[in-house]
Amino acid sequence: MTSPSRVRTGAATPQPDEPGERFLGISSVVIAVVSLVCGFALFPPLVGVIAGLLGRQREPRGHAIAAWGIALNLVVLFGWVLLLAVLVLTGTLTALLHP
Repeated sequence: MTSPSRVRTGAATPQPDEPGERFLGISSVVIAVVSLVCGFALFPPLVGVIAGLLGRQREPRGHAIAAWGIALNLVVLFGWVLLLAVLVLTGTLTALLHP
């Protein structure tokens, strides 16, 4: 004789992610990686930081990836600011702008 199958009720089953659940966090990381690979730029990392911050607020399952996006974009922005500071302090920026 076969035993009756048991129906489990109330068991926690992982739910699949909805399509837009981590969009802002992933966008933030992608912007950071593209900014790192393609060179320094000021505007895209700012957009990446904003997307990461919005992702941390609006997407409960995307906190970790949004945090990575924020951190990577801040590294790119810091590199941009550091490069500009070095160019200004050495006078290279003035020489480049006024030949």
